[in-house]
This record gives sequence, structure tokens and C-alpha cells, in this order.
Amino acid sequence: MTSWMMYWLLMLDEVNAVFVVAGSLLGGWVLFMFCVWLWSLTPPVSEDDKKRAELGKRCGLRYFPLFLFALSLAVFTPNTKQMAAIIVVPKIINNKQVQEIPEKLMGLCDAWIEDKTEELGKGE
Repeated sequence: MTSWMMYWLLMLDEVNAVFVVAGSLLGGWVLFMFCVWLWSLTPPVSEDDKKRAELGKRCGLRYFPLFLFALSLAVFTPNTKQMAAIIVVPKIINNKQVQEIPEKLMGLCDAWIEDKTEELGKGE
């Protein structure tokens, strides 16, 4: 693993926080523009209200995809612990020495069971 990869691995929590803040701000802006649009549609409707309604509608529709994008990045960006598990667990599982441990452990357990069985057989 390079130092650059290690840096980004350790910075994933901060990157995720940036996406959460950006998504929250965009979500608030979209909600505000939606409220402006709804407020502008209530009677009496003047030319200024129609302009505000159009502005609110355009801004809300323009920023809503950005809000969804930032929210999805915040949700699907792994944190540092998850990314470490994504990188490290396959290397551990695919290691030859680790794969031999169950065989050695089973042999050790079999020998221990045989010893205990012999001790129990002699005790009777």
C-alpha cells in the first residue's frame, strides 16, 4: 500500500463528512426553494409572485439532482474501518498460512481428544 492510498484511507471519514454537509446544505436549499415556489402560488398571484415561483421551481429542480448525488455519495462512501476491512480481509483470507491453520488446529484437537479418551478409558 502506498502512502497516497494510506492517506486517503485515513481521510475517508472527513470526505464522508464533507458529502454529508454538502448534502444537508443542498437539501435545505431545495426545501427552501420548494417553499418559495409553493408560497408564490398562493393567491393573490402578481407578476413578482409568478417570477418567484418560476425561480423557486427552476432552482429546486436544478439542485435536487445535486442533493441526491451528494446524499448518495455520503451514504455509499465507506468509512475508514470499512475500507480497511475491504482491503485487509481478502489478503488475510487468501493467505496460505492462514488457510493451513484449520488443518493444524483440527489435528491438534483430534490429538487432544484421543489423549482425553485414553485417560478416561484408563480411569475405568
